[in-house]
Amino acid sequence: MQYQINRTKLEIKMKQTNKKRKRKNKISVGQRHRDILIESFDCSVQSIENALNYVTDSDLAREIRTKAKELLKEEVRKVKIILDE
Repeated sequence: MQYQINRTKLEIKMKQTNKKRKRKNKISVGQRHRDILIESFDCSVQSIENALNYVTDSDLAREIRTKAKELLKEEVRKVKIILDE
């Protein structure tokens, strides 16, 4: 049997790190919407970030994500109305 070593240490390491990285869902909102979420739920910036990055999965985090999605949908509607005019 013949073995050919074509992979370098760097290639092997890159493959290992790519396996470790899992694609996570994130909700990206602007600062204005973040401020609205902070005021609405009376919680810290870190709580909002953790909820939007799916780090936490509590009832509050689910409510924050739902509200963030609603805010983004409103923003899309506004843009659509402007474009339709």
